[in-house]
Amino acid sequence: MRDTPIRTRQRLKWLGCTLLFGLVFATPGFALPPLQHAVRGVIQSVGFAEGILVLADPSMREERIYVWNSRTRFKISGTRCTASGLAPGISIRGYYRMESGRFVLREVRWEGQRKEDQLGDRSP
Repeated sequence: MRDTPIRTRQRLKWLGCTLLFGLVFATPGFALPPLQHAVRGVIQSVGFAEGILVLADPSMREERIYVWNSRTRFKISGTRCTASGLAPGISIRGYYRMESGRFVLREVRWEGQRKEDQLGDRSP
């Protein structure tokens, strides 16, 4: 069977679309985000000015340095809060991603008293 000009055009269109699709998704602009990993441990030290948290993970024998940025979420007993509640000795859970060779925290959770619990019931 001989190819007609219409069939040749259709094949060229499919070939062109396939190549374009491959080029678009092969560029670094469409890279997948870095994987998110879970972490658990006890805070050894906190650097609020630098946004640094040194954590001793029970599964590892060494301390690891994590950083946080403006996208990091902090939660105390499920309620959103700021990093000011972090202190050495607190046991935390969280999630981090490896970005530019650093461990960047995405979320940090710990158990503690909320402000409502600290104030107590002041009703007469």
